[in-house]
Amino acid sequence: MALPAPRRPDMPGPQPVEATKVSEPPPAGGQAAALLRKASGEIGDQLFKFAMFLCGLAVLAMLGLIVYELALRSGHLADDQIDATRLRVVGTIGPVGL
Repeated sequence: MALPAPRRPDMPGPQPVEATKVSEPPPAGGQAAALLRKASGEIGDQLFKFAMFLCGLAVLAMLGLIVYELALRSGHLADDQIDATRLRVVGTIGPVGL
């Protein structure tokens, strides 16, 4: 037979919180003003965005080259297969006007 579940511990419900107090920002000094103007890591974020853009372009370029090669070679293969068929016909039967 299974053991019964343990009893739930007594816990008080949520308690009201006093109003929060917002402190004033520190006076704008040289270093504090520079930090407030420019977010930290902004240059790194821009470099990463540019690098990912270049990677995306590289992937699209490779995809384009693959499609180009497939389209280019599919036409040549069809021509080669037709020429090989003609050669086989000419070689086995004799010169036939094709």
